[in-house]
Amino acid sequence: MTSSGSEDRRLTALHAPRRNRYYAGKLLAASDLEMEQDYLRGADAQLARHVLGAGVVCGLDVTAGNAGDGPSIHVGAGLALDGWGRRVVVPCDVEVALPAQAPLPASMVVRLRYDADQADVAPAVLGDDEDRSEAGTWIEGHRVEIGEGTAPAAPGECSEATLELIRTGQVAHALALLARAACGAPARDPAVTLATIAATADGGLTIDACAARAVVPTNVVLLQLIACLAARVEECCGTSPARGNDVPQNLTPHIR
Repeated sequence: MTSSGSEDRRLTALHAPRRNRYYAGKLLAASDLEMEQDYLRGADAQLARHVLGAGVVCGLDVTAGNAGDGPSIHVGAGLALDGWGRRVVVPCDVEVALPAQAPLPASMVVRLRYDADQADVAPAVLGDDEDRSEAGTWIEGHRVEIGEGTAPAAPGECSEATLELIRTGQVAHALALLARAACGAPARDPAVTLATIAATADGGLTIDACAARAVVPTNVVLLQLIACLAARVEECCGTSPARGNDVPQNLTPHIR
């Protein structure tokens, strides 16, 4: 198995899954074990991309850095799912230098990219290298990139077509419309946008880690958001629902 972008993109695209069928005496080659990994990785990637979506799962705060040798940003530890459904783990905080140019670009984008490196090199009888050695493992890591440019706002707006279906009470049709567009081809660039940076002529930085950041909401986060929305509804729409002895007479159940 390779770590090439084309291979990982293929795994997350819609395709007929192929897995091993084991039987007594079957000769297992490296290609069979690679097929086993591809089947599991492809299943994980498809579920992550189509069910959860791409974006930040937790952490990955972006703030101005403290490096003394030039402007930088600080990216906190966290977890993201990229556009191809791959986990991107940042196990500890990292400091990333801004482009070494003066003046800095007026607008920049901070992106998190999946990366994988070979490790645990050991002698191999049939190794490809001259010293007949092969890496025994992949270490899945990350790379933080800062480039000039802008990023669109994170998706999340309701289309007029979907809103019109909801206005007329056609919720099932609205769901079908939204699901129809959810099986698109994998993104060409799977990197996750973490923040945008605006730089002034005197070197001042304004970091926006919300507008362009897509978020993959967990159940815990959604429950917290629902609780906050409920509290907001209570604030703007009057008193709390009646409880206990305060239940209005016309809502009290009649026992016959």
